[in-house]
Amino acid sequence: GIAITAYSSFGDASYQELGFKADSPSFKPLLKHDVIAEIAKAHEKSPAQVLLRWAVERGCAVIPKSSNVDRLRQNLDIFGFSLSDDEVVRINDLDKNFILNDPAKWINISIWAN
Repeated sequence: GIAITAYSSFGDASYQELGFKADSPSFKPLLKHDVIAEIAKAHEKSPAQVLLRWAVERGCAVIPKSSNVDRLRQNLDIFGFSLSDDEVVRINDLDKNFILNDPAKWINISIWAN
């Protein structure tokens, strides 16, 4: 089969580091989203850990980026808890079908099939 990899698992964090802004007025950063914060609090985990756990539970390989040693450790500490079915649905419902790392925007060329 095909292995799905979650690149930029935290949404816009790395995107903003490159100086790009989300084009959607309804866009809310995942690491600061109320739903993610609420689930993180319930599990006594960080929002990043919740997002990584969600991706892993969906069968995705994740590649979180960090140069901070404490965050690197947190990123590895996602196997001591599980998300409930309801929590997974709540996170799934955040999908806006919004592509953050779209290289076509940087070079002004359409690369996606219509």
